[in-house]
Amino acid sequence: MNDAGRIKGVGGLGENGAVSTTPPDSYREADVTIRRAPKFGVFIVGGAIAGFVVSFIVVALTQNLGQGANVVDTTGTSASAVGFWGQVGYFSLWGITAGLIIGAVVAVLLDAVLRRRSARLVAQRRVVEPEPETVEGELDADADADRS
Repeated sequence: MNDAGRIKGVGGLGENGAVSTTPPDSYREADVTIRRAPKFGVFIVGGAIAGFVVSFIVVALTQNLGQGANVVDTTGTSASAVGFWGQVGYFSLWGITAGLIIGAVVAVLLDAVLRRRSARLVAQRRVVEPEPETVEGELDADADADRS
C-alpha cells in the first residue's frame, strides 16, 4: 500500500519532517475499514414515534366519518361507544408496529449503502512495554500499623 494510507508521524517521517528515531519493530500494522454506520436504535424509535403520530392523525381525521350511519356491533352496543383515545390506543398498536419495521428496514438499507462507501486503510498500532514498577526505600511495618 502507498504512504497515503499510512498515519503520519509513525515509523518514518515525523510530523516535523524529520526521520523518526523509534525503531520500526515497535509498531504493528493492521488493515482497518473506516465507515459511517447508522444507529439502529434511533431509526427504530423514530419509526415508532412516526407510526404513533400517523395513527393519531388518521384517527383524528376519520373520527366522525360514520356519524350518519347507525352501526351496531354483535354485542348490541353502538360503535361510537369507543372514545377517541380508545381508538388512538388501538390503532397506535398497528401504527407503532409498522413504524418499528419501517425504521429497521431503512436503517438496514442505509447501512448497506454506507458499507459500499467505506475506506480501507493501514493503521499502525504502537506497542508500548510498561516499565516495571519499583519501590525505593524500605517499608516500615510499624508505620503501616499506625495508619490502620
